[in-house]
Amino acid sequence: RFAGSLVDTDMVARAKRAECYFALGKYEVAVREFAVINRTKADYNSLYLQAMSLKAIGRYSEAVVCFTRAITMRPLMVKLFAQRADCYFRMHDYVRSESDCSDAIALDLKNYSLYYARGVCRLAAGNAGGAVDDLTIALKDPNLLSVAYAARAKAYSKIKKNDLAA
Repeated sequence: RFAGSLVDTDMVARAKRAECYFALGKYEVAVREFAVINRTKADYNSLYLQAMSLKAIGRYSEAVVCFTRAITMRPLMVKLFAQRADCYFRMHDYVRSESDCSDAIALDLKNYSLYYARGVCRLAAGNAGGAVDDLTIALKDPNLLSVAYAARAKAYSKIKKNDLAA
């Protein structure tokens, strides 16, 4: 019983240390620490931080695995779907990226940055009409105005509505 509590204490200390490495931007070290934790006692937070560390160093497919495991623990967490969608986007898997964006939107209809992300994904996948729809919704967020207008202009030009692109 005592040995088990030492292992638990060691894992808590390792998790805190890994979180510090993550906060300091030492993602390679954080990945190694979180990998040890997640092999034996994975929880949502350690999986999320391992995935974010992997994403930060460009190991997107491995990050997707961690985000997926975290989603099974917290299936209503919007940021997990959004971050996994970004990984898929960076891997040029626009179908899965769009699907994750759609799942995130279903969980948070008022998060206009999700519409922006899905619009950009649709634009990259060649669905300019769908992109225009999403990017128009994204314009409701004043923080997204310049980027959403620019992306929507690209979408309009792809569907040959150049008069609307300006």
